[in-house]
Amino acid sequence: MNSSNAKGLLLIGSVTFVIAAATAQLATGFGFAIPSAPISLAVTVVVIGIAVAIAAIPIARYRRQKEAGKTSKRPNPFYAVRVLLFARAAQITSVGFLGWHAGLALWLIAFTPSLNLVQESSFAALLCLLGLAGALLAEWNCKAPRDGDENEAA
Repeated sequence: MNSSNAKGLLLIGSVTFVIAAATAQLATGFGFAIPSAPISLAVTVVVIGIAVAIAAIPIARYRRQKEAGKTSKRPNPFYAVRVLLFARAAQITSVGFLGWHAGLALWLIAFTPSLNLVQESSFAALLCLLGLAGALLAEWNCKAPRDGDENEAA
């Protein structure tokens, strides 16, 4: 499988960033409350990122041992694919919520003197960034080990 597309993740984050700022502007223009997500959502994103990174540890351990020339038990390939798919899903989710919280934070900084809401949105964006880092680490750990034959044939 190919690694994640940085342009695609950036596009998702940018779209949710713009949607969040526009939604906040429209909501306050019509007299509604700012549509902010609870902090528990960002905490859940971090927990999922950490869980996926922990799930990728056996695969990374196998890859390191294989590259070092040691023999070890091969992990179940279905498990590795599931971890990789969960890592990609966690990346998309983390980037989406990161864009949402960052868009709200920027809009709040520009148009609202409420420091409490700015801090909450900024903290939630930071937590989503940590969840994204965990998901990216998990995907990086799911790479197949390098074979020594490729270098010798060249």
